[in-house]
Amino acid sequence: MLQRELQKHQWKAFLRHPMFERNLGIKLFMYLMFGLLGLQLFSLGFILDKMLLEIGSYQLAIYTFNSFALYLFLLDYIVKYIFKQNQSMQIAPYLCLPVKRNRLFNFLLVKEFTNVWNLYLLILIVPFAFKSITPYYGLSIAFLYIIFFYSLCIGNSLLVSLSNNLLNKNGWYFFLPIVVIAAIVALGYFSVVDWGICTVQIGEWLLDGNPLIWLVQAFIFYGLWIANQKTMLGELYRGMEGEKVEKIISFTRISFLDRFGEIGEFINLELKMLIRTRRLRSQVIIGILFIAYYFLIVAYGSEDGAAKSPFIQLFFSIFAIGAIGFSLSQFLFSAQSAFFDGLMTRNHSLLNMIKGKYILYSTHSLFTTCLMMIPVYHGKVSFLFVVSAFFYTIGFLFFLMFLAAIYNKSPLDLFDRGTFNWKGTSGNTMFINMLAMFIPVSIVLAINAVFSQVAGCYFMLITGLIFTLTANHWIKWTYKRFLKRRYKNMEGFRSNA
Repeated sequence: MLQRELQKHQWKAFLRHPMFERNLGIKLFMYLMFGLLGLQLFSLGFILDKMLLEIGSYQLAIYTFNSFALYLFLLDYIVKYIFKQNQSMQIAPYLCLPVKRNRLFNFLLVKEFTNVWNLYLLILIVPFAFKSITPYYGLSIAFLYIIFFYSLCIGNSLLVSLSNNLLNKNGWYFFLPIVVIAAIVALGYFSVVDWGICTVQIGEWLLDGNPLIWLVQAFIFYGLWIANQKTMLGELYRGMEGEKVEKIISFTRISFLDRFGEIGEFINLELKMLIRTRRLRSQVIIGILFIAYYFLIVAYGSEDGAAKSPFIQLFFSIFAIGAIGFSLSQFLFSAQSAFFDGLMTRNHSLLNMIKGKYILYSTHSLFTTCLMMIPVYHGKVSFLFVVSAFFYTIGFLFFLMFLAAIYNKSPLDLFDRGTFNWKGTSGNTMFINMLAMFIPVSIVLAINAVFSQVAGCYFMLITGLIFTLTANHWIKWTYKRFLKRRYKNMEGFRSNA
């Protein structure tokens, strides 16, 4: 009864929301995209057994699938961690009623069973399980396998919710999933642990009907459920007590930056905003994943693959170096749209804010460039190319991206969802950003074709050094350009459309 009433309340809140039409359009578009993805996964499920028999060393396709299951769920976790929002509702109004808090939390957790994020892998596994399990183990075992797989998807979603709740409590938890996933992949890559054999053995126990598998899974599932209840209760108390964010997320206050005065203060504020706001945090995670993609595909991919083409190598190398800067520079001013009027009326220099963002983005690019010395050491890319791409990115490309950000006057909701959300950008902004990325790359490719790749590297190095050494001047010029149209931008920032 209570569950039904809470569902009615959430439905009424959706219908009576002032942005109902926009939210409805976004939901319909999201369901359309999930529907198209579901059709593709459903079709793939019918031919997956044949594909696995060709690429795997096992006689049964289900064994080969089980050997890759751990990495599949790691990918599922990453996707959910980036895009999936925690189930939420306004719990405070119910606290004055004779309703236990855990029943309210259970309502949110039960909604995970019908969440579309837990269904897309199920669409793939249903046809595959019936084709690959039923002929050898029977229909009942196929049903049990599907139920077990679905419960793992829900458990993965509960783990993502727990990670997000812990992240709200302390910013250091942002690095915990990255470290754990990197450790699992590294152990498997260096053959310290053969995860494939482990998961195949677990799959055999499941197919043989071993009840111990279900007992262990039930214990883990119960632990995740209770842990989510505890963290949600902690979040509720913190919200009611008004605990300061500085105490919750303390690592974003780097005392070393205090010696840089107001610029250091803006860098600290930018770090807090990147960790605390879901919209910008998803951009950071995508940038980190893009760097990982560069190492796996471009730097250490096959020698005859498409990733070794000059365009792909140049474009992806530059984007890996400036991933965070490219993702966030389009919101250079609009990230503060909610309080930009207050920022302009206070005795703070907008110029120092821009300098702080440039220093932060360039520091990340320097860190990524240091990581790229690993493929340089292995002879995958040249040292001159990496150094040239670094200066070309933090100099010329950041100049173009900062200049393009001047013309972005769309308001940005920092706490809005990151999935299928284009709020904060416009068609003109996207077009200018694309030009700012592809034109410099095209110039370098043209020089490579007419002269040589070494000439292209020297062009990037010289151009990048010129813009890097004169960064203080073009940042001031960007600041003056923004002041000329600040009233147009501020008018756009105040818009709720």
